[in-house]
Amino acid sequence: MTASVKGERCRPSNYKEVKIAEQTYHKNLGAKVRKLREELGIKQAEVARALGVRQSFIAMLENGQKVPVFRINQVLNFLGYEIDFAEKNTQYMLN
Repeated sequence: MTASVKGERCRPSNYKEVKIAEQTYHKNLGAKVRKLREELGIKQAEVARALGVRQSFIAMLENGQKVPVFRINQVLNFLGYEIDFAEKNTQYMLN
């Protein structure tokens, strides 16, 4: 941990790298979700209607914005997939 200066939050020294990795993860996951949805011929609005969320939420997910994990699971389950969080590899695994 780096020392905090008055008025600043404590952040680990690798904070930027962690944020970049997190953003990359969400972007890649979103692209994968979009690809799966499009391969099935399902529109964003159809997924949104089935899950009781707005179409803009599905667009946010597919564009790599951070969304709650349970919602990601709902979308993937609707598309017939799931994330294997038990996988030892740091990358997500879709089954």
